[in-house]
Amino acid sequence: MGLGSVFVIVLVLIFVVKWIRAVKENTDRQIEQNEEIIALLKELNSNPRK
Repeated sequence: MGLGSVFVIVLVLIFVVKWIRAVKENTDRQIEQNEEIIALLKELNSNPRK
């Protein structure tokens, strides 16, 4: 295994780790948004229009 292939493997690993972190952060944001939407829907449901 040459130095070039080790460099490529390291670059791929860095890319994969960054991609996984981005997916996790986006998932966490989506969960927060879903919880806010659920709270708003519950509030609307408990206060029906006249």
